[in-house]
Amino acid sequence: MKTWKRTSAAIAVALTASASLAACGDAPDEKSAKKIDFLPCIVSDAGGFDDKSFNQTHLRGCHRGGEGA
Repeated sequence: MKTWKRTSAAIAVALTASASLAACGDAPDEKSAKKIDFLPCIVSDAGGFDDKSFNQTHLRGCHRGGEGA
């Protein structure tokens, strides 16, 4: 049981360290970013897209994503 706890702790420390180090990288330049040709498609349920709920929020998110918000 002690070996399992030590191994689990070592794995947790290694994962935390690798995630922390990966977050230290520089952000990519906007000039070097590639444009992606992507067309999102969404499907509504019986409520439609003006239901002031999930469908409307989903549609708004697709529009905002297309604007680069």
